[in-house]
Amino acid sequence: VYENAPGYIREFDADERTMTQYIIGAVAEVDIPKPPRAKGAYGRVAYMTGLTMDIIQKDRDELLGTTAQTIRDLAPLIEAVMDTKAYCVVGCEEKIRAAAEGFDRIEPLFNEA
Repeated sequence: VYENAPGYIREFDADERTMTQYIIGAVAEVDIPKPPRAKGAYGRVAYMTGLTMDIIQKDRDELLGTTAQTIRDLAPLIEAVMDTKAYCVVGCEEKIRAAAEGFDRIEPLFNEA
């Protein structure tokens, strides 16, 4: 599936209604209401990474302006990333270790203290 991603993206086609549904779904993920604790964590990360309201608004504007052509234009970027042959797998540690010969290195996602 992943190896076919550049071709799929290059040939991506969606009518206006379908694109609107995709955009609404994406906005819902980005602008989901957050409880106070999550707002605080988000604000802390934004501060530490230099994320400003201008950047957030720019990203939102780009998201709202996405078209099928915008998606198709990503095909060369996806190909370039895939050409690096770098992969990241997140999953069951036992199964990953069983397939260790397929990885250059295995690292835990979370370090237990």
